[in-house]
Amino acid sequence: MDPGQLSVSTRCRKLLDVEFPERADDEQATTLHARKPVKTVDESDEKGLVNRFTDRLLDWAVDYHEVQLRVNIGLNADEGRSAGRVNADTMEVLAIDDGDRVQIHSKDSETTVRCRIIEPESHFIETDSDIDAADVRDRTILLPSTARERLDAVCGDIVRVRRDTRHVAIRSITPSMFAFLGVLISGLQIVDLLSPSLQPYAILLTLILAGVAIWLMLWPERVRCR
Repeated sequence: MDPGQLSVSTRCRKLLDVEFPERADDEQATTLHARKPVKTVDESDEKGLVNRFTDRLLDWAVDYHEVQLRVNIGLNADEGRSAGRVNADTMEVLAIDDGDRVQIHSKDSETTVRCRIIEPESHFIETDSDIDAADVRDRTILLPSTARERLDAVCGDIVRVRRDTRHVAIRSITPSMFAFLGVLISGLQIVDLLSPSLQPYAILLTLILAGVAIWLMLWPERVRCR
């Protein structure tokens, strides 16, 4: 293209809501205002020391796979819902289920979305005029514009995607939480029956056993990443 001219695909024209002739001459001109991407992540959102330690601990206890995916346009139905779409094979590689949350990292930003499964023959594809079956493939994640803005990424960018270990841990531990709390409370009651000199050791032992119980609860999730 000559300087000052550009070629805009059909999909891009739909997103920009503009129409102009496919082959415009010098007398037919449509002006589009373009700007550089604006960084949307506030520096104050950086994680503190406690959160970083917790994330490292969860990564070790839950485990994860990190893959590189290419960003593509998302479904209109996902706009504003903090959701992304991948196909079944990619979801298996990430060791996640439909509806699990994933962390997406670009060069300078990151965001978390709820990941949904999408198939080429899905009715979402048939009813969405902006995408087609060819857009659903391995190593691709479909992100709506709201999620791309938070990530400071555009279609075609390569991002790093991994499951949210905090979400996996909560999902795995919650069904057994009442039983876990019952065992913990019973252990503390037994500590009260011991002599004061033995109570610190008993409390330490109770906490260690609680940690072992949580470790065993998360074992099936670690196996999924092997």
